[in-house]
Amino acid sequence: MSNPWIWNLITGIVICTGLALKLNLGWKIGASGGMLIGLLGGGTVYLCSPLISNITLTGIVALSVVLQCFWIGAVILFRFYRDPNRTTPREPDIIVSPADGIVRYVVRIGKGQIPIATKKKDKHILEELVHTPVSQKDGWLIGIEMRILDVHVNRAPLSGRVTMVKYIPGAFLSLRRTESVFLNERVTTIIQHKEWQVAVVQIASRLVRRIRSYVRAGESVDRGQRTGRIVFGSQVDIVIPVFPHLTLTVEKGQKVRAGETILAQFSLSGDS
Repeated sequence: MSNPWIWNLITGIVICTGLALKLNLGWKIGASGGMLIGLLGGGTVYLCSPLISNITLTGIVALSVVLQCFWIGAVILFRFYRDPNRTTPREPDIIVSPADGIVRYVVRIGKGQIPIATKKKDKHILEELVHTPVSQKDGWLIGIEMRILDVHVNRAPLSGRVTMVKYIPGAFLSLRRTESVFLNERVTTIIQHKEWQVAVVQIASRLVRRIRSYVRAGESVDRGQRTGRIVFGSQVDIVIPVFPHLTLTVEKGQKVRAGETILAQFSLSGDS
């Protein structure tokens, strides 16, 4: 039988690189992941070699592809369902990231302006924030894209009291609407810290609409505490009010980690 390691390495690198590029993970992750998947697939074929000693070259290639799909799925599920402990910074006056991922935008929004979250080509008007204290001040809207290999557990950006948990179900819209034919499921949570509030918006993917919230209105949360999970590819936006003593410490394109990366710093004299 032809060498199973070579064929599995080739198919693993090709499949994983193509998948990584499609998911915007980069070719380096795809190539390194392909080598790992190839070794796992090659080892599987090698262990099964007594049972498939007469398999043809075409059969080896076909078996390799099947094994790559199996191991890719297994690795993705393992990565997705991770829930590692995080060490949240102890500085008292900071706001940390609510999600793992890449910062896609940092947008200034005006007082009374309805924030609009942008997930790829879809725009989500966050109407649930109208008539809340969040919309009564100037603010910053930060969008964090959670890639499929990121940890999908979300965390509280700061300590405070949960004043709202609003669920907006996903739905198909009328085909006559030109801007979109699909409404992504999302959950918006508002946390009050002293005299001001921040809003965290969990936006699910189109294909897998499933968001789990671990908190309820009226509960108190600690900074870095687990507050929910989104199934597979998704996005989390956070709305932070603008006041004189607040400084953003994050920028577009930056990689962030939930409960650890500091998004903003403020001082007690600015809590009004």
